[in-house]
Amino acid sequence: MNQKDIDALIKFYEIESDNDKEPYSFIDIASHIENITRTFETHVDSENTIDKKIGVLRYLYKFPLSHFIYKSFKNYDMKQLHDTLYHFATWNQIREVNGGRVPGGQFHNDVIYLLAGCKKDNINNAIPKEWGLCDKGNLVGTTFTNLFMAIWYDKEDFKENVKIKADKFLSTKQAIKDVATVKYLLAILDKDAKSASEHLDAVCKGASVSKDFGATKFNKAFSIETHGLYNLSHLAYGGELAGKVDMPNQKNFCEELANYQKSIGFGIGELVIVYDEPFTLLNNIFKAVPPKMVRAQPYIDGQPWNVIPSLNPSKEEIEERYGKDYRIKKKKDYCINNVEYNANAIKQIMLTL
Repeated sequence: MNQKDIDALIKFYEIESDNDKEPYSFIDIASHIENITRTFETHVDSENTIDKKIGVLRYLYKFPLSHFIYKSFKNYDMKQLHDTLYHFATWNQIREVNGGRVPGGQFHNDVIYLLAGCKKDNINNAIPKEWGLCDKGNLVGTTFTNLFMAIWYDKEDFKENVKIKADKFLSTKQAIKDVATVKYLLAILDKDAKSASEHLDAVCKGASVSKDFGATKFNKAFSIETHGLYNLSHLAYGGELAGKVDMPNQKNFCEELANYQKSIGFGIGELVIVYDEPFTLLNNIFKAVPPKMVRAQPYIDGQPWNVIPSLNPSKEEIEERYGKDYRIKKKKDYCINNVEYNANAIKQIMLTL
């Protein structure tokens, strides 16, 4: 990424932000705080418990990722860019632990951003080893997730299985970026740094022409996912591949950011917004390590997102929440995660801060 590429990224943001649409509607921190205050006061009163407050804050809070990426490049501040990715990964994990979701989506929904934001200590809770390999979810997601688990946990029985499934994926027609990602993860799995370098460069190229939902000229001009994949080469296998995989030579990969993250040992960053009262709770939520994701979630038939707020709900609890006209199926492929459960877990962790 050279100065011409950075100038283009800045221009893309300024043009697209004129539309005043998400994710560009963030104006300034003062307006951001004013919006949160207004929403918070509407939904929370003095009688509400801390669980309720945590739940409301998590739902109303939206991290202005695009704004801070733009600001970091505008100021050419790599520390701020690193802090931005750290803050986003922190918020994203807290946001993503809510609701039942197939484990196959964990890598591209959550883990890739933890890698880019250097929140490596949170990964084991986000995608626990005891899950084993997953077979539910779309082919892209499960292939990514299973390959990552085989790499991260370095388990031989995982490795044998994922290569078969990766070959199945590669035999189908898929997006350029997704094919390159699978080939890169396979190369990392085999500890083949030369092949990994080639495929990581292809991931960058694929990201620049991505047709994924929500893709814009601005967010294609800086590939967060590629930075996460590059960081994986330093963090996997106890650092055995560190420095052996080349950085992509593409306009949407920031070598200066990668060098900065290496220079601080891929350590965590700082929050780019620190909140005053009455929202200091947000600061503590971001410091807390979210609870471990676990599998096996009862759910309402046909409504996998409509999770039940108890780990082992009784018939009475279900009827009280959903009425008597219900059908329950056991699915071992969804995560037990919901507002009440996670708010309580986060609260308990926060008490130790």
